[in-house]
Amino acid sequence: MVGLCRESIICGTVPSALTMKLAVNLYVITMVTGLAEAAHFAQRHGMDLAQFTSVLNNGQMASDISRVKLDKLTTQDFTVQAAITDVLKNSRLVAESARSAGLASPLLDVCHTLYGETEALEHGSLDMAAVIRAIEQRTETVR
Repeated sequence: MVGLCRESIICGTVPSALTMKLAVNLYVITMVTGLAEAAHFAQRHGMDLAQFTSVLNNGQMASDISRVKLDKLTTQDFTVQAAITDVLKNSRLVAESARSAGLASPLLDVCHTLYGETEALEHGSLDMAAVIRAIEQRTETVR
């Protein structure tokens, strides 16, 4: 695990580590999807994407993941780090875990639908930031 993360954290008895991973995945999936929607919003409003990037990268929500994914969104370089198909699978696993515990997951459910739409648009092998393609497709149907 050395080199993969800053710190190794003991999460307790089985399956606590898996549940922690699912909770973290839920956060990452919804965060990156929200970032894609925000980039789409900024772009379609004619905002300067460099300025948008600067504001986000210097704000309270900035993180290593947001910086990398924002760069992918603004350059339209969806070289894979976390493939749409894999994120779709992970979101399904998180949703199944939520349902088995009797939990609602409304944000994740919307994200799962968007990743499914992105895969249906034949972008399954692209990075998860390519979820913007499903958002763009929905925009075209609104017009």
